Amino acid sequence: MTTSTTNLRAQPEFRSAEVHPRFRAEASPRPGSTEANPLPGSAEAHARSGSAEGHPLPCSVGEQGMVTAEAALVLPMVAAFCLVLVWLVSVGVAQVQVVDAARDAARAIARGEDQDVAATAARRTAPDGSHVEFDASAEVVTVRVSVQATAPRWLLVPLPAIPVGSSSTVEVEGDVDTHL
Repeated sequence: MTTSTTNLRAQPEFRSAEVHPRFRAEASPRPGSTEANPLPGSAEAHARSGSAEGHPLPCSVGEQGMVTAEAALVLPMVAAFCLVLVWLVSVGVAQVQVVDAARDAARAIARGEDQDVAATAARRTAPDGSHVEFDASAEVVTVRVSVQATAPRWLLVPLPAIPVGSSSTVEVEGDVDTHL
């Protein structure tokens, strides 16, 4: 038998060297462990993800303007959302005022007040430009108040008006004459 020897090149010996912090693998906490992940933006999070000085990883050349571009797209949408939200709140306030005005006028008529006094009470509570209608029978009084709710003028944005209305029906008290 012949034995052949193969000449293998000498492999360099692997030496354990100091690993750069960027490439160092951090052990993640096990489920149920009391060790918590660092909060994003904290010094510990920067130290884990960045260089030895705690700076974040450098971004590539194409990513440098991404935050500016994203902000340029998102901020107008946030501003428009806030304008619509303020507009909807103002419509809700107008609805509450109209409900209160209809209730006040119906109570005044049911107590025997004059129609002009009830209309004045309704217009005092309702938003400007509201329309008040009365309908009375021997037993009940119905008052309808309506208005076109517009956006506040200080918004400086032309938003459409929304019709808002309410009616209130109240039983006539005692022997009050409610013929209008």
